[in-house]
Amino acid sequence: MCKVLENRAQQDEERMDQLTNQLKEARLLAEDADGKSDEVSRKLAFVEDELEVAEDRVKSGEA
Repeated sequence: MCKVLENRAQQDEERMDQLTNQLKEARLLAEDADGKSDEVSRKLAFVEDELEVAEDRVKSGEA
């Protein structure tokens, strides 16, 4: 009975280690995705500003 409990405890510990590693990896992926999202948002804002300037130039040229 003692050996069974020791084996179970070892299996549980190994599973916890695996889950901990998976959590660390998931957090890194989430941080990376968040950084990419921020970068895309900045680029979109820049392009939208450029578009607005270009539209204003077109309107000025039409007047």
